[in-house]
Amino acid sequence: IRITMSPLKIKKPDVLLQIWGTLAVLLFSCCGGQQVGYSYKYQTGPFTVLLEGPAPALLQVRTQSTVVWEAQATSFLSLAAVEESVRQIGGDFAISLRSLQRCDGVEITGNGSQPGPSPGGREGNNLVYFSGQVCGNTSSATTFQLTFQAEDVSDGHAHLLFNVSVVSAVFNQLLLTYGSVQGEHLYGFGSQYSRLDMKGRRLPLFLSEQGVGRGLQPLTAFLDLFSPGAGGDWHTTYTRVPFYVSNLKRGLALESLEYAVFDMRAKDSVTIELLATEMTGRLLTGDSPLDVVQSYTAFAGRMQPLPGWVGS
Repeated sequence: IRITMSPLKIKKPDVLLQIWGTLAVLLFSCCGGQQVGYSYKYQTGPFTVLLEGPAPALLQVRTQSTVVWEAQATSFLSLAAVEESVRQIGGDFAISLRSLQRCDGVEITGNGSQPGPSPGGREGNNLVYFSGQVCGNTSSATTFQLTFQAEDVSDGHAHLLFNVSVVSAVFNQLLLTYGSVQGEHLYGFGSQYSRLDMKGRRLPLFLSEQGVGRGLQPLTAFLDLFSPGAGGDWHTTYTRVPFYVSNLKRGLALESLEYAVFDMRAKDSVTIELLATEMTGRLLTGDSPLDVVQSYTAFAGRMQPLPGWVGS
């Protein structure tokens, strides 16, 4: 479309407004009637939840000082139909998932905020919700809902509860993808002996026999030769905790009990793969990584101080 304009002599201000209004309508029509831009902002406790778009459409959770969580609004959720198989030898478990079908693509068609049950008792812990479709351009189109709500915990900390769910008779796995950045380090997940920083790894969350060697060769292969699974792997552990803390003063705790995998291999994203159609968890932030850990233990519990005679 080519638009040419000739000089105009305007005598009245209202005529000028009419001309600009007409031009705006023409430009809007020539672009196919697409929305130029939008921004929705909701508050729940100390957290601000933003939806901005359209290119790229972004979902973001932040406080005054920290970006707690963010994701591409058109691709943060994927669904898969998988077939699970489990091999057990003693205390060792090998879990494999074979993908039968997968679909991507999110369309948010509804969003808002409403007063909800107030976790922790604070007024203003509104429930923020987003709804729409996943796989909307396929025969497997499925509705979803994503919610956020602040919760007060002890020691003056606040967590942001999140829940994402779908209703589907086809899919049995959720994949939640959100942003990370190069230079971010992710620590935690329980007792880990092979690596401290899990960024760059794909980590299954499952308790099993820890093994001797845990991938160190030739020790692991030697033990597996006589007792399959006895050598373990780099990620096997007796203590698995679905929580991590980042050097960027934020963290995430997964509360869902189903089998999960944290895929942290991408430089700019993290994907949680959960063998379920509903995922619940918590987003945390603080003044430092230590403060984030203290915020988590205020919710999950802490070991009692050792008696005085231990150091005597």
